[in-house]
Amino acid sequence: MRQKQFHRFSRFCSFFICCALSYRHAILLVTMPIWWVEMRKILIATGSEIINECFAQRLRNEYNVQLCLESDLIISTLERTHPEVLIINLRLPHITGLDILRQSAYKPQTVIALTPILSSTIVDEAQAAGVGALIRLPCSIDCVISHLNNLLPLP
Repeated sequence: MRQKQFHRFSRFCSFFICCALSYRHAILLVTMPIWWVEMRKILIATGSEIINECFAQRLRNEYNVQLCLESDLIISTLERTHPEVLIINLRLPHITGLDILRQSAYKPQTVIALTPILSSTIVDEAQAAGVGALIRLPCSIDCVISHLNNLLPLP
């Protein structure tokens, strides 16, 4: 993954170094902030290795994707990595997604919660826990990515 990021970065830099010969200051002013922007971090915790990998494959080009398979480790991973986005299944083994959001000291900027059951109680609890989007399972990955793009502000 790091090689892909570096390769894209080096292609980007070489393009602007070539252009800088003719447009020096304007290009440097426009491109400087872009050089320092890191990829946004996303933590995916759906409880399923296959679903986690499907999300990761679709999001790796635009985000720094981290996966967590063990429901017991989600809180510590969340507090250690500080992702901007959390995609979580509310029905995890040993602990619910809402309990994870309540117990964690770190609150991600955007939370997308997946749930097989939608009820008014779950919706109210999710809103109170800071969930930005509550999506009923089964759903397509495109649906989740669409909600992600709508919820995240532009960098």
